[in-house]
Parts: sequence; C-alpha cells; structure tokens
Amino acid sequence: MSQQSLFQTRPAIQETVSADPWPGARFYQAEACEASWGGFDEYRSQLLVMATGTGKTFVFSSLARRWIREGRGNVLVLANRNELVQQGRTHLERVCGVPCEVDQAGETASRKAQLVMASIDTIKQQHRLDRYGKDHFSLIICDEAHHFCDNTYVRPLDFFTGAKVLGVTATPDRADEKALGKVFDSVTYCFDILQGIEAGYLVPIAGKQIELGEIVLDGIKDVAGDLAKGQLDEVMVRAVEGIVSKTLELERHRQAIGFFPGIKSAQYAAERFNALEPESTGFIHGGTDPTERNRITADYRSGKLRRLMNVGIAIEGFDAPATSLIIQGRPTKSRMFYAQTVGRGTRVLPGTVDHIHGAEGSGERRAAVAASQKSTLLVLDFVGNATKHALITPEDLLGGDYSDAEVEEAKRKAKENPGGDVRKRLEEARRELAAVAAAVRSKVSANVRSFNPFAVLDIDLSSTTRYDMRWGRLPATEKQKEALAKMKVPPGAIASISEREAKKLLMERNKRHDAGLATYAQLAQLKRYGLDDKSVSFKNAGRALTYVAQTCNWKPERVDVKQLSWLASGGA
Repeated sequence: MSQQSLFQTRPAIQETVSADPWPGARFYQAEACEASWGGFDEYRSQLLVMATGTGKTFVFSSLARRWIREGRGNVLVLANRNELVQQGRTHLERVCGVPCEVDQAGETASRKAQLVMASIDTIKQQHRLDRYGKDHFSLIICDEAHHFCDNTYVRPLDFFTGAKVLGVTATPDRADEKALGKVFDSVTYCFDILQGIEAGYLVPIAGKQIELGEIVLDGIKDVAGDLAKGQLDEVMVRAVEGIVSKTLELERHRQAIGFFPGIKSAQYAAERFNALEPESTGFIHGGTDPTERNRITADYRSGKLRRLMNVGIAIEGFDAPATSLIIQGRPTKSRMFYAQTVGRGTRVLPGTVDHIHGAEGSGERRAAVAASQKSTLLVLDFVGNATKHALITPEDLLGGDYSDAEVEEAKRKAKENPGGDVRKRLEEARRELAAVAAAVRSKVSANVRSFNPFAVLDIDLSSTTRYDMRWGRLPATEKQKEALAKMKVPPGAIASISEREAKKLLMERNKRHDAGLATYAQLAQLKRYGLDDKSVSFKNAGRALTYVAQTCNWKPERVDVKQLSWLASGGA
C-alpha cells in the first residue's frame, strides 16, 4: 500500500478572498500571526510557541497563505515525521488555497511549486537541496521545531541562506538542555497550556499522583537527560498490574491514552485491560504495521476502543479530542515529553466553544467547557516512591510562570491531597508563599533595599520569563555583559542574567537615554538613599546625588529624603 493511501483523500482547495489578513483566526492566533509577520522585519529566524490543541498548524498555514498571496516567494514547510508531512499538506492546502507538493522519500516536488511540505530526513540530503537552488524558498517553516537543535536538521536552514525561518513548537524545552536560542533569533509569541485553559480553549487539568511500591527508579541510568528506556521498561512491567487495577478502580469509563517506555510494558498493560474488560484496549508502537495502526487509532477515535496503550506514537500530531484521561506509565524527567503526552488530552470536545469569539469570551468558554461532557483532563501519574530522580508532574507542566518554590509547594500539596485542579493548587501555593514572604519583609529594616536591576528600572519580566522559560535559556552574550557592566549593574546580577533579560535591560537603557531620564546607576544610587522614582530626569538625578555627596558625605543617616525628593523633582 502506498503512503498516500494511508491518509484520507485530500480536500478540494478552497479559493476564498478576504480582506482579513488572518481569516478564521481566534484572537490569540491572530496575535501570533501579527507578531510573527512583523518580527520578520527585524529577525531572520523566530520561534513561535503554542500549546498542543491551540492551532499552531492553522497559524503557520495562515502565515504561508499571506506570504504567497503577497508575492513574497515560495514557502517550504519541514516536518520530522511522515504523518506530520501528510497532515500538514492537508491543512496547508485548505488554508492557503494553492496546491501543496510533497518532498518525501519517493515523492518529489516540482521546482515550480509555490508551497512544499517536506520530510526533514528527505530534504536534508544534499542532492535534494541542490535541485532547488539556494534562492528557491523565501520562507521556511519548521514544524515541531524543538527537534531542530540537531546539526543535520538545520542543514536546509543553512542552505537556503536568504530565507526567513519560523520555528513552531508546543514544547520549546529539551531533555538534553540544548537551547533553541542557538537556532532561532527571537521568540515571537508564546501561548502556553495555562493560557489556553484560562482562555477557555483547553480543558482544565486535574492530577492524581499514585505511588506504587513496584516502581523503584534508583538504579535507572540517565540518558540524554532522561531515564533509560530499556531499563525503565523492565521496571514498569512489574508495575502494570497496579497501574491497570488502580485505573479501573478510579476512572473506568474515561477515554484514555496510556504512555509506557517500551513494548513489554505497553503490550502487557493492553493485555491486562482486555483480560478484565474484553476488547476495550488497543496497543501500538513504532513497529506496528501502518494499516493496522490506522485501524486501531480509528477504533480509538470512534470510541470502539476505550483505551489506547502506546510507545512513542500518540505524541506529536496525534489528535483525539474525546481523550479525557492520560495514564502516565512512563516516569520521566523531561518536561517536553510530559507536555507532549498531556497535550493529547487537553483539547475541548468539538462544538463546545467554537461559537464563542474573542478574548472577552474567555469566561463564557470556560463555563461551556465546565458544562460539557469533557469538563477536565485527568492525569493518573504513577510515580516511584523511592527515587533520586526529579520526575516531572502536572505542577511542573503548568508552572512555567511560577517560581520553583511555588511549584514545589503545589507538588507537596498534591501528595497530601491527591486530585483537584492543578492550576488552582498552584495559585493557592503562590498566595501562601506570598503571605509568608510579606510577613518576613515586614520585620526587615527599611534600610535594607533591593538592588535587583529589573526592580531599579521597574521592568516587567513576566513575558520574558515566559519566553525564556527555565529550560534552554541562553546566558547573556559577552557584548551584553560589557554593556551592562558600563551601566554599573552589579557583577553578581550580570552573571545570572539571560540573553533576553539583558536585551530588555539594554533596550530600557536606550529609551531612558533618548528621553533624557536618569540612568540605571543614578536610580540605583537614589534608591539606596530612599528615593524610588523612575521619572527623574538625568539632570535632576545629578543634582540630587551632588547633594548626597557634598552635603551628606554619602552617609544615609544624614540624607533628608524630602530634600532629596525636592531636588530630584527640579526644585531650585
């Protein structure tokens, strides 16, 4: 059977004309498109981060559509798996309204094609690249961009040197800690799982952590930043009986996908489910015959099968909106893997929220999800109870904007009281820790002041933190460090600042210079003596500091804060 026959018939191409540059886009999808489109004026390559189920394929298809219609040149879309190539082709043709040709294995796109969907393993071959020529494509889109840290994956990007590049991923972090910042110049937009839930386009996640005595991971080696699959498979085989019995006890009726580290554990889990509930569970892995795999996944999507046990298949590009239970039978240290697996169940049921538009409809969408037959996604998380490994949990997954302490407190609460909404648990941890911090601060002398460089300039780092993310953040460049040192940023702060944070500081420095406002060094000094006013001019800050030096001899106890404030405000 040919590869093409494994997939549904390609739909008729829709020739539509609209004044809207992003027709059919949700509010955040339009924001993502605008940010990416405008970003190409400044950057060659950009990274777009969108959670599974929020429509990243629609977004990059919309960008390709406008690129072609405005006559900017040909578009190449790269994917790392055969299924993604064929699925991408279907979406691209439907949105773009032009034929999408494929470059994959025995299928070759013509050199006249405006739009090409290619397998990275095929097109990275030098003779495939040479037949196009270096100037053939002006835009390259990298689907599942987290794979593009590998040298062979970036070969097409290096070959088509004049092309703009957009990487698209739901999971920008990697277990091996290779930073995508080495491939992409900027993060253009981020819409993560938590934002999707709050906007009412993804279902809330509830987690139950279940510790089984059979899962002991202390002897498992680390390979490329995660647990060794072969060893882990043997451990999880011993835990299958507990996983199956506990799943049936807690959540017998939910549509479920189970993730396991290897064939032995996944197949055994399917067998045990079927022994207790005949013909309820399917099993697939990388070696499953494609025809059989399509039959099993179709039976699962239709509801004929209630559960699907798998090894590395139902991850990228696998959509089954009815899934409301994730069985984590593979303990992992990889946030990327965990996010991919949980993402299989975060989609809302079709027709639930599509009629409610705009950012202002978020509350109405959340209410519609809560009233639907799929009001939550439940993660049954089977975690070892005697392990030195830092395993990922639902709290880690939604904790991108929460501090490490807040995430750890939420995880502690989850152990004490299993179940419940993960987002609410994180919010509760944040409130409690904030109250503790406030109590501590109230006892600290007013003379002890913060010299956080971002606090000095009143810079909001929430978006930077979200984009940088704790995983894969790049350190500041040497050039940035030199510039920060000239600003008089403390050496300790410079050593810990990321490239993106440094950029934000330096941009703020330039804005203040152009506006004639006080420098970072002046503000830091004024703050040390009790004046915290970001609107002070460069000239007036100088007058105030002259008073501190000449009249007060730089001694805080001699400074009259009212006099200091009066001078800084321009008083004569």
